[in-house]
Amino acid sequence: MERLLHDPEAAEAAPEDAAPETAPPPVARACAMCGAALAEDQEWCLECGAAAVPPERRSGLPGWRTAAAVIAVTLVMASGAVAAAYAALRGGADEPPPTQVAQAPAAQDGVPKPPPVDIPPEEAVPPVDDGSADVPPPVAPPAAEPPIDDGFDGGFDDGFDDGFGDPGAFPAAPPAPAAPAPSPGASAGGDRGSGAKGGEDRPKPITRAPLVAVELDPEATPVVAFNPPQPGAAAPADGSPPPRVHADADFSGDPAAVLDGDPATSWSVALPTPELVATPQAGLLIDLGTPTKLRRLTVTPTTPGTTIEVYGAKGDTAPESLADKRWKVLATQLDVDGPTRITLGEDGVGTGKVRWLLVYFAAGPDDGVSTSVGLSELELYR
Repeated sequence: MERLLHDPEAAEAAPEDAAPETAPPPVARACAMCGAALAEDQEWCLECGAAAVPPERRSGLPGWRTAAAVIAVTLVMASGAVAAAYAALRGGADEPPPTQVAQAPAAQDGVPKPPPVDIPPEEAVPPVDDGSADVPPPVAPPAAEPPIDDGFDGGFDDGFDDGFGDPGAFPAAPPAPAAPAPSPGASAGGDRGSGAKGGEDRPKPITRAPLVAVELDPEATPVVAFNPPQPGAAAPADGSPPPRVHADADFSGDPAAVLDGDPATSWSVALPTPELVATPQAGLLIDLGTPTKLRRLTVTPTTPGTTIEVYGAKGDTAPESLADKRWKVLATQLDVDGPTRITLGEDGVGTGKVRWLLVYFAAGPDDGVSTSVGLSELELYR
């Protein structure tokens, strides 16, 4: 300092003579991933393989260029898929879509180039065999070969004579007897009812002759009212008939009027109350004179809604009560309203021979008003 004060020129020249200041040492580069030292021109870390980006090119977000490259490749492949789908819709399923090759973005300084993607070419799909190919024509079967004549005539000649003639010849089989021709009118299943196979279960046909009216003379045919005795009532000691079911009934009209063919004439039973009409327990008894087979009865009631039962019996006298087992039920007809045909017997074949015929009113109309039941017409058929 003292020198500077005394020698100003020397003070001015001193800076020139002073030694130059030393430059700062270069900053060493290090890997951002593992911290290993890097050379100034080194682009890749030899320890971990990470890219060494110069400080002037570094960004606040590490790896943004790699992410941008991946996004770009994804967008390119997505656009290619959309284009392929559109081409398939426009050109049809048979026309393969064009192959889109993803283009890698241009390499930037300091960013390694991704290796090229090797996309194999699309292999051709072999056609599916749907059976529509030409079918070969059917092969005709080989023609039958003629039989080989080996000289064997069916016999065996061993040179032994057993007394039966030529041992090499067999007698021909006798012809089968011809089946006898069916007789006219015979059925293919055998005679009905004969027990032959096919006809044993078949019923015999029912032959029905035409209906024939039984002529009943109103003046010569006995027709009386049937008023049975009271059940359990004993006969009086004086020999008079036992009390009847309808002792106070009014049997009006001539019973033979039902046989005269005139609907205006009739026979009826009048009862005191409608309750008794509901169960009349009365009827008409006809003497046919001789045992007769019957098939149908036609009646016309005077009061609609009656239930009629028909009985038949044999013998010289008619049973007085329905409890007598000599009566046989021939038919039951419900709700007789008008002229009604009543089939007698079973299966329409008619009845056995009967002499006595009873037309019995089992029930009358239960209307609470009617006080009588009766008949205006009656016809018999055999």
